Amino acid sequence: MFEHFVGADKMVQIGSGAKRKQKDYKLTRYACYLIAQNGGTMPEDLPTPKKSLKQLEKEHKKSLINFTNKQK
Repeated sequence: MFEHFVGADKMVQIGSGAKRKQKDYKLTRYACYLIAQNGGTMPEDLPTPKKSLKQLEKEHKKSLINFTNKQK
């Protein structure tokens, strides 16, 4: 099971210009599936997303197109 959640630590820049190591993970498709299937077990006090990722991407693309058209 743990082979689906691979550690991928990365260096990130902090406010002072220095860098520090931040814990990150790379997920397989199966890991994403497991997370999606168990998403209903979140505590009630945590906010849940109101829009899907596809909807957000579509809106972002549309706003970028509108912005570039206004620049012309």
